Amino acid sequence: MSEKKPLRRRIRDRDLVLGTFIKTANPAVLEILGYAGFDFAVLDCEHSNISYGQIEDSVRTGENVGLPIIVRVASANDQNIFHALDSGAAGVQLPNLSTPEQVAQSVRYAKYYPLGERGLSRSQRAAKFGFWESERPYVDSANEDTVVSVHIENEAMARRAEEICRQEQVDVRHIPRGAVTDLQMLVGNQAAITIPSGSMATHTMFRDGRERLAALDRPVIAGCRAEDLYQLASGTLRGGDRIHIYTVDEELGQAYLVWEDVTVYQAFDSSGNLIPSQDTLSAAARINVLLEEGDAGLFYSELYKGSLRVVKIWE
Repeated sequence: MSEKKPLRRRIRDRDLVLGTFIKTANPAVLEILGYAGFDFAVLDCEHSNISYGQIEDSVRTGENVGLPIIVRVASANDQNIFHALDSGAAGVQLPNLSTPEQVAQSVRYAKYYPLGERGLSRSQRAAKFGFWESERPYVDSANEDTVVSVHIENEAMARRAEEICRQEQVDVRHIPRGAVTDLQMLVGNQAAITIPSGSMATHTMFRDGRERLAALDRPVIAGCRAEDLYQLASGTLRGGDRIHIYTVDEELGQAYLVWEDVTVYQAFDSSGNLIPSQDTLSAAARINVLLEEGDAGLFYSELYKGSLRVVKIWE
């Protein structure tokens, strides 16, 4: 097998490298990936039960088939990073960070002095248990060849992504597939699910508002005070939510489903400001819903009588 440039050098030279994530330490899987021609594999220790010992065995298997192993550590602390790199891994991927300062500290754990503060031991596998005989000193080789990949996976990191990308020792910036990197991508879209604060938004979290409009023959936007439509709403209504609207006959004590699967188009606070879909705290004062034009009259008639009730559809 011909000798390749170290993976980090190939990345820095912008060579095309192909890899995959794996959540198993099964040596046969790693051998298949190596024989298939993959340039690296990311061993996911964050979302699996892979142990320190299995990391070392996986790295050893990868080396036998020319497959560099990058370890996605369970958390980006010094202990996890030291163990992964001492096992001989080609690099580490750092998850669950929030600031450029945290990234810089974790990078220091992956590099020896003068680039960092990784603890030095020559009696570990990466240093060939003290039998290192390469032309390059072990510390220099480790600093030059260790790949550091950062997982940009939350809102806090996304807001400061440029600062993270400018850090010299960060080789790979991993942004989840489908992540929203430009707010213009969301124009005309509505949240399809509740998006927790701090989450990085992806395309799949949104539905195109035009899809809901297209389902109506002659759509109109019907607005009302939230308090008039809120009585049985389970949770806080936001743009993109779907609701069933009932009318209640107080004398008979019966509720009748009048409009099924209605889209909440927009929600506004008491100052008239549009409430973002991901805001789960602000109280809505007014909401707009999408209805067929012919239903608007009945909607306002029942609303005036105070007989409308709402149930939110949970997906």
